[in-house]
Amino acid sequence: MITRTGNTTLRYFLKKALAIPLSPKATVNQNFPSNIWRGIIRILSRVSKAQVRPALFLIMGRASQLGNLLILPLTKTTVMEEQEQMIAGLIAMLLIPMLIIAVISIVSMWKVFVKAGQPGWACIIPIYNWYIMIKIVGKPDWWLIMMFIPIVNLVYAIWVTNLLSKSFGKDEGFTVGLLLLSFIFWPILAFGSAKYLGPYGDPARFQAMQQPNFDFENKG
Repeated sequence: MITRTGNTTLRYFLKKALAIPLSPKATVNQNFPSNIWRGIIRILSRVSKAQVRPALFLIMGRASQLGNLLILPLTKTTVMEEQEQMIAGLIAMLLIPMLIIAVISIVSMWKVFVKAGQPGWACIIPIYNWYIMIKIVGKPDWWLIMMFIPIVNLVYAIWVTNLLSKSFGKDEGFTVGLLLLSFIFWPILAFGSAKYLGPYGDPARFQAMQQPNFDFENKG
């Protein structure tokens, strides 16, 4: 522990050696940095070892406190920056795959609509895309209303998806794939060998489109 004698000795010799006032209200000499080193040398040359030791301890203590004041804010800032970078990395890891899946789904659905003779851009318009899908599978327009009724809309969405699979010559297993692994099965349906066979939900039209002499230019 630094004694009062050491503290007084340091203040006395700094005041004499540096020729600057040490009171809290005092102004600092313009040559303060260079005077510090000259003052320390003068202290070491004028006082005994018994007086120097507590003085040096006091200097080291003040320097340590100053270092903590400078380093701790920097450390806190560095930790905060690392945490922010980690959070940003996690968000990017989640958003990038979701964005890729969304793009694949849109492109695939666009291609499926075109295969069925409908405008591809319709797939990116909410509600209207369901209207076009209902039209592709051959069900009446009022089915669109069912898509707004809770719980019922889930049943009709699965139903329409199954009819879509059937309209392209696929089975119920493919329907499960469209529902659970859409980002895989929609590209298969879009870019695979599957062809639009007709609106499976309208048996008469579906059977008519299977005839060799069916006029695909005028499906209606």
